[in-house]
Amino acid sequence: MRDDCWLQPSTARNDFRDFFLEVDGRVSRHYESNPHDREEHIESRLATMLETADFKLYASRANERRSHKNLPSLLVNIRHITHREKHHGADLGLVARLLIPNEVVLTKAAIVQGKRLHPRFGSFDKLCEYEELFATRNSIPPQWERMLNISPSSAYFLYNPEHVR
Repeated sequence: MRDDCWLQPSTARNDFRDFFLEVDGRVSRHYESNPHDREEHIESRLATMLETADFKLYASRANERRSHKNLPSLLVNIRHITHREKHHGADLGLVARLLIPNEVVLTKAAIVQGKRLHPRFGSFDKLCEYEELFATRNSIPPQWERMLNISPSSAYFLYNPEHVR
């Protein structure tokens, strides 16, 4: 995560980074074992992992540090939202809400378009491609353009096995 991230101090950024790296690894390993999963299934798995209680481990670390400084505990909720992709080009929206009682309530959101790496002859290698990444249809603007028109907080998640970067 970048140093100018909205999360301060660096220990909090590290906790979030570690959480997202763990989820990323779990999704990548699942996809490698299930190379023909549709994007919707991968996104559902990702969203479920982001919303699970696993983040409580990382939040409890942050709250231990806050407790030593006599600061109130923070609460973090991550939720996903699905919408109609044709409208804005995104597969899902992610909303993170940080609540520090008597201090701040901060909500951050992003819209995400997922693309999966297609296996070649049933397996993944360096010649695999994201077939739909730059596909355009004449009747509607490209996904990236529609997403950026909705929010600058737009991203592509590229799904692939860990060993293929």
